[in-house]
Amino acid sequence: AETCPVVSFSVSEDEFRGLPASQLVGQLGCWTYFQSIKSDANAKFVKDFQDWLAKSTVPGIVKENRVTCSPMVLSYNGVYLWKAAVEKAGSFEPAKVMEALKGGISFDGPGGKVTSQKNHHLTKNVYIGETRADGQFKILKEYKDVVGEPFLKGTYK
Repeated sequence: AETCPVVSFSVSEDEFRGLPASQLVGQLGCWTYFQSIKSDANAKFVKDFQDWLAKSTVPGIVKENRVTCSPMVLSYNGVYLWKAAVEKAGSFEPAKVMEALKGGISFDGPGGKVTSQKNHHLTKNVYIGETRADGQFKILKEYKDVVGEPFLKGTYK
C-alpha cells in the first residue's frame, strides 16, 4: 500500500471480516458510507444494528465481528426515502410515490444527507477511506452532495 495503493469500489468493512485486515492497511476504498463516519445519525444506526444483531434469532445469521457497511445503508436509505415519498404523496400508489420522489425528498441518513432527483438518482456524500488494521476505514476525504449521474457526461446522448 505504501508504494502502490489500490482503490476499491466494491470492498467494504463487512468483506474485511474474512480477510487479514492487518495486511491490507493503507489500501483505499470509495463509498457513500463507512461505519467510521462521525455523526449522530451514524452512531444511532450502528447501535441499532448491533442491538438488533444481539437479539436476532434469524437462522444462519453471522453475528461474530459484524459491522455496518454501505450496502446496508443504501437499503436503509431507500426504505426511509420511500416512506417520506409515501407521506408526501398521501398514497401508496406507485405513480404518485414516484412523482413525489421527483420533488427532491431528503433524508438525513447514516452517511449524510440523501436527496432524490428527477432522474431517479440520488444526491449524496461520497467518501474516500484508507483501511486500518481493525478492518475499519479512516476517512481521508468527504465530497458533499455529489449529484448522481446515470451516465458519464457526454458519453451517451
